[in-house]
Amino acid sequence: MQNRMKKLLMGIFIIPIFICGCSFGYEDYSAAGTVMGTIFTAGFRAEGAGNGAEVWTQLNQAGIRLENDVLSRRVEASEVSCINAQAGSAAGCKISEELADYLMLCREFSAQTDGAFDVTVGALSTLWGIDEAAVDSTGFEVPADEAVNSALDLCGYEAFEVSDNCAVMPQGMIIDLGAVGKGIYLAKAYDILKDNCKYGVVAAGGSILTYGYKEGGQPWHVGIADPFGKADVIASISLEGSYFVSTSGDYERYVEVDGVRYHHILDTATGYPANSGLCSVTVIIPADKSWDGYFSYKYNSLKDYDISGLLSDALTTAVFVMGEEEGLKLAQHYEVDILLVRNDGTMVMSDGMKRHID
Repeated sequence: MQNRMKKLLMGIFIIPIFICGCSFGYEDYSAAGTVMGTIFTAGFRAEGAGNGAEVWTQLNQAGIRLENDVLSRRVEASEVSCINAQAGSAAGCKISEELADYLMLCREFSAQTDGAFDVTVGALSTLWGIDEAAVDSTGFEVPADEAVNSALDLCGYEAFEVSDNCAVMPQGMIIDLGAVGKGIYLAKAYDILKDNCKYGVVAAGGSILTYGYKEGGQPWHVGIADPFGKADVIASISLEGSYFVSTSGDYERYVEVDGVRYHHILDTATGYPANSGLCSVTVIIPADKSWDGYFSYKYNSLKDYDISGLLSDALTTAVFVMGEEEGLKLAQHYEVDILLVRNDGTMVMSDGMKRHID
């Protein structure tokens, strides 16, 4: 359990982690809990003395609702589980406008990345079982090529359709939104903080939201974990205002067999953990970035910050799979800042990211 907690906390973290001090009419509050299977922490300056606990309750409830009602493929009553259970049905599964928009956005992004990001990866995720093996590797075996190829036949965003709030997909296909769940949650956290707080920060696994401007003009300092474990951080970035920050790496969830590391970021082109020469990818996106012109579909239920939150997670996965050259081009296309750590420990980053490095 101790190793599990350590792995969940690795990725990105705030330095210092939370807020100190107080001012009249506000309450400083910080706490830690779990959301969607990972550790999450929050620190914020709530408007109104005594309101901190209520904001924290709202943050918890938002995560519980997303996991249990909408996103989790492991919760039988969720909408995603409904889609998976009705795979192969011509009628498909009726879903909320909220989930339909998330899935349409994921599908468009999959097309724009030629499948480097693909939420239909569930059959592969289930076959490999890396999330479970990272906690307890007893009995883990590397899947045979035949099993991998069979799982690959059940993947492919092109065969997954969403229209009129209905999702239809072939028998055996499994939707897995684990790669974007934290970003979706942090967008909900942004909504809560903007309505109730002067400023704050929320961290969920390898994803972070910074909200607002701290008093005295002090920036948020975000540490990027050293993927090799030689130090606490390999780089630190400075942010002023509201941003979504996400990191994906091969050190987060993995199992080792005969000296080979099998991590959780699977490549639907091969069926195996991605092997692109990268061990860590970090993306930062302003919460207020406008997404007009990037996508063809009208996302009726999503605001720009909802898209920023989801894409901060999706981009790190896609770039990790694509590799350095294509990944940098993708980040440039979306006009977001990015930092890559190669397998040899060297780093490369966008010009915009260089301005954020402490």
